[in-house]
Amino acid sequence: MRVRVYKNLHKDTFSIKDWESKSATYNKVVGYSQNIALTNATFIVSQKGRERVLQEQSKNVHAYVQGDYLPFESEWLYWTNLNLNWEQVSYNPYKSDTFFTLKGNQPITLSAKVLIFQNKLFAIQNA
Repeated sequence: MRVRVYKNLHKDTFSIKDWESKSATYNKVVGYSQNIALTNATFIVSQKGRERVLQEQSKNVHAYVQGDYLPFESEWLYWTNLNLNWEQVSYNPYKSDTFFTLKGNQPITLSAKVLIFQNKLFAIQNA
């Protein structure tokens, strides 16, 4: 299932929004979790939403990770045994207009694999 995931500041977790256009639950939140696995991920920031945050000094939902949702438990166990080069990723509208790696502050827009584990975002940096 194609989803959009975003940090839910009110629940201190991540919200999972259905992003399958033909689904009855399209564009609706279908779950919450601190542990999520995605493939074929795109990091999306709405620049208009970011501008509103900067102008109003009040956060709003405008940044997502969009990808194909996978059962977390099986992917976590499999991926952690592959010695993949995971990078922790963050987004802060006051510091950057894109998602970025914490180590090196490199912008990131795509990743083959993304894990959200214990409320932290990790990605494989695409070459």
